Formats: sequence, structure tokens, C-alpha cells
Amino acid sequence: MIDVGEPPAFVASPGELDLGGDPREVGPAADVGAFEYQRRAPAVAATVPATATGGQVVTLTATGTDPDAGDALTYTWDFGDGTGAAGPSVSHSYAPGQRTWKVVVTDPTGQTATATGTIDVAAAPAPPVVVTPPPVVTPPTTAPRAPRLTRASLSRRRFRATQAGLVLRFTLDRRARVAFVLQRRRGTRFRTVGSLPTTKTLPAGSRRRAFTPRLKGRRLVPGSYRLVLTAIADGKRSTPVRLTFVVRR
Repeated sequence: MIDVGEPPAFVASPGELDLGGDPREVGPAADVGAFEYQRRAPAVAATVPATATGGQVVTLTATGTDPDAGDALTYTWDFGDGTGAAGPSVSHSYAPGQRTWKVVVTDPTGQTATATGTIDVAAAPAPPVVVTPPPVVTPPTTAPRAPRLTRASLSRRRFRATQAGLVLRFTLDRRARVAFVLQRRRGTRFRTVGSLPTTKTLPAGSRRRAFTPRLKGRRLVPGSYRLVLTAIADGKRSTPVRLTFVVRR
């Protein structure tokens, strides 16, 4: 806006001021260009971290001011890595390296203000190496199994009560004691008449022991008998094995 017009209209009186507050020239001359009004440029200040870590999201904030009240300002960001954004506060994730950022504030008449700076972005630390120990394998617990007694035999199946040199043989699949039960036939059934001494723990394999046709020191009376053998280990008993023999007169 220029304060100018027809010369007669702008003849100043003593003490008269122009629109800029300055004294007008007194006299017949026109006061040409006494005041020219111009819009003023905005200013901007930015807050940006100086350092960051690769992959970290950082916030970039700009605050613009405009001496011309009522002007709406726009914000344009250049992150320095080929990308940008708009707005007074923006967020960005940088790759490692040094980047130069810039923000431009523009008022409605196109006048601008710029703030710029650098941000140093360090490489993200390597993730910790987690060593997972192998799982502890606990062997399955198995209940003790019963021993097995097989291949039982007497060297003779018919003999007198005075017979000597009789041999009892059997095979064990594991260490075990062997119990002997003597039964005598009565009619069609065998009935228990006593027990022979149980052996000590014997190693696995084929075993042999002398057999004497006596019970509690007394000779067996003639008749039909059955010897029942049972192996015992860890509280478990094998399937009984039965041997029949006859004591003659």
C-alpha cells in the first residue's frame, strides 16, 4: 500500500504524520511513498535428537512463529534419507549413518523459514545370543521285572531214598535266589509236605546243585513227588517250574 494521490490532496499541514508515523513534508509537494506496508517472513525453531540408534523411532518437532498475526503456517520435513513428512511434529526411523534433516515453514504468501541439522544414527546392537541347553533326558524308570527260571531237570526221575549223586539243574536269566517246595501226591492231587532250604543269591546262567531225597533230615518215604522251583529277585517271583519224580521202595 503506497500513500499517494493527487498532489493537492496530500499537502501536509504542520505536525501531520503519515501512515508510518513519520512527519509529512510541509508545503505544496506531494508526499509520495511516505509508507509502504510489507508482510514479514516467519521464523522456525526445531527440536531433533542429535543421536539415535538404527531402527529407533525418533520424534522431530518444529515450532514456527509469524509476526503477522492470524497466518496459518505449513511445515515440510526432509529427513535427509530421501523421505519426508508434513506437520509440526513427525516421527521417523533411520538406518545407521549421519543424516542431514531440514524443515521449511511457509506462510500463506509463500514466505519461508528454514531450520536444519544433523543426526548421527548408530547401528543397533546385536541381539544377545541365547544358548538353550539341551533338554535333560531322564531315562524312563522301569518297574523291576520278575526273574525267569528255565531248563529245570533232575539227573534221575526214579530212585530210592538212599540214592546218592542226584543233580538238580536249572537256568536263571538274572541274579536271584531259588526256593524249593516239596509236594507229595495224595490221590489225584499233590499236597505240600515241606520246603527245602532257599539258596543264596545265584548269578545268572546255568546252575547245578546236589539233590538229596530227604526232608528235614529224614528220608523220603516211597511215593510220587513234585519239586516246585521259584526264582526270587527284587521282591518278584518267577513262574514256578515243577519237576516230578518217584521214590521207589
